[in-house]
Amino acid sequence: MPAFFVPQIGGDRISTDRGEVRLEHPAPGVLVVRCSGHGEAAFVPPLVSLFEALAASGHPADLFVDAERLTDFDREYRTGMVMWIKRNRPRVHCINVLVRSKFAAMGVSLASLRERGLLVPFVRREDFEDTLRAVVEQRTQDAGHAQGVGFVEPIA
Repeated sequence: MPAFFVPQIGGDRISTDRGEVRLEHPAPGVLVVRCSGHGEAAFVPPLVSLFEALAASGHPADLFVDAERLTDFDREYRTGMVMWIKRNRPRVHCINVLVRSKFAAMGVSLASLRERGLLVPFVRREDFEDTLRAVVEQRTQDAGHAQGVGFVEPIA
């Protein structure tokens, strides 16, 4: 069984020998999930715990999923994420997903139709990062913070 640890909300990661998920919490109600390699079924419980904490925080959740470097995933990984989305739809503002290809973006668009526009696909990193920056700046202003915004580099 692959080893992993359950991170706290903040800058952290979940990893196995086949894949990694890096996490950022840059503003109230915003969670960035940067994936690389294989999306393991073992990632689902700690990710769902983080998503639950974010959704329960009182802020409508904005998730940013950088899946550009995700090579493939276990069926249970996708199923677990979809189940969480369905259960928490009223508490989630938007799920922005960066994918590598237009074909994958089409898949996200089809899933978005089922979830009434909740998922927004991106194929250009610049557009994804610009949207992330704008949401973080808005959330930071809304929270009354005057501090600058810092970002972690995408997984290489």
